[in-house]
Amino acid sequence: MQTVLSIVGLPGAGKSTVAYAVAAALNASILSTGESLRGVARQNPSLARALSEGKLGPEDLVKQFVDEFLAEHRIAILDGYPRHREQAAYLLTKTSRLIVAHLVVEPAVAIGRIRQRPFRDDDTDSSIMQRIQRDTSAVGEVVELLSRFVVAFDARISPTQIAAHLVASCNA
Repeated sequence: MQTVLSIVGLPGAGKSTVAYAVAAALNASILSTGESLRGVARQNPSLARALSEGKLGPEDLVKQFVDEFLAEHRIAILDGYPRHREQAAYLLTKTSRLIVAHLVVEPAVAIGRIRQRPFRDDDTDSSIMQRIQRDTSAVGEVVELLSRFVVAFDARISPTQIAAHLVASCNA
């Protein structure tokens, strides 16, 4: 049976850090839709512009990334997916064993973390604020829809501790 671990939270909550720790422990692969979109954006100026403005990537492209990834992996770690209610509903149609890790962090803490990480083209002050505002309500809707699968973590605790809990959940 396939296990899908979805890690959701605000930008700067530590989703990628936790995802990489879990992947290393489980010898699993990660899909970061954000990284995938930024990869496409390097060759697509209009997508690069949209991402730098804090917009989400095209849904058809994101679904393609998710579908291909889920088809190839017995343990699938989704870093930052789903981003909104429609994606959460779509994910429910794709998996039978779902674990959703919600990394809870205050917006001010998330913004501080973003400003400390290596600069990305989509990390302008205006795009950061737009993403935080959009994702604050969107993540809440995702968590509500997927509530029976959600385990919430205070994102101020060690990513290693969060990852250890998630590894145990995936192995259960």
